[in-house]
Amino acid sequence: MDDILMKSVIEKVEAQENKIGEIEAAIKNIPDNTVGIADVKNAVKSIKEIAESISFQIQEMRELSKAIIEVRDRLNRPVTSTVQHHHYIPKIIWLCIVLFVSLAVVCTGWYMTANTLTEYKANDTKYRYLKLNSNKSLLDLLYRTDSLFRTDAGLRDSVIQQEEENQRIFEMLQKANSMEREAEELKRKATGR
Repeated sequence: MDDILMKSVIEKVEAQENKIGEIEAAIKNIPDNTVGIADVKNAVKSIKEIAESISFQIQEMRELSKAIIEVRDRLNRPVTSTVQHHHYIPKIIWLCIVLFVSLAVVCTGWYMTANTLTEYKANDTKYRYLKLNSNKSLLDLLYRTDSLFRTDAGLRDSVIQQEEENQRIFEMLQKANSMEREAEELKRKATGR
């Protein structure tokens, strides 16, 4: 039994040696592909670099996409701007307005002074005419009035007060006359029915 076992083991080992020999011969027949493998490795490296450069572009595309989304959001929310108009008048216009108003005041003063002077001259001429061409009683009245004006400083106030009283009486008389007319019209209407 030992013999048989030995023989079978030897046969198996020889068979294995034959197979190993065949494999070695086959390996020797395989051409040297180290250059091809190096080329493949270089190709893989370049593919990796291309993939990385593409990933950089993808990153840039993502950033661009985010920027576009942000711009779109901003455009959906329009900017509200308020325009404030500040109207101002230049200093030269203000100066012209002030000069015009002052000129108007001065002209009005000159006009009023001229009117007053004209009235004064007219009244002086009338007074002198009355003194020259009037009778004795009128001259006495004029002289008394002159002396009253010179002695009584409140004469002007009393004259103004008397004029106001006369005006008030005149207005009351006008009102009474108009009321009498209205009463007469009412009587006519009442009897005319």
